Amino acid sequence: MEDFSAIKEVLERWKVSGELELRKLTGLNLNTWRDYFKEEITEIDSLLDSAAEDAHERLTTLLSFAVVVARVRPFVAAPLLRYFSDIKELLHKLAVNLGINDTDVTIGFPFTIEITFNIPVSKPSK
Repeated sequence: MEDFSAIKEVLERWKVSGELELRKLTGLNLNTWRDYFKEEITEIDSLLDSAAEDAHERLTTLLSFAVVVARVRPFVAAPLLRYFSDIKELLHKLAVNLGINDTDVTIGFPFTIEITFNIPVSKPSK
């Protein structure tokens, strides 16, 4: 298993401070990013049954981080898009777990990802 400590360190700092320390990611190649995304998607999938909210938070963080990094390192988008069908399946499972009827994923270029959850709202009792 590959060591993803540089990616995880940069991700954690970005989550807390909003700072993106790109110099720490300089030595990473396409295969490293591909393996990282695959591992994250697998781990998120394993959370769905026991902790759907945690899975949602982790997937949202992963996709947001990927978009931010891809804006300055565009090659990062390619390995993430390789797992688009897996991400789509994760979103479907997440929607079912959270009781959401409909989801929509839009990918734009320059690289952006927009995920929409259509959440049914019940009418209040009279």
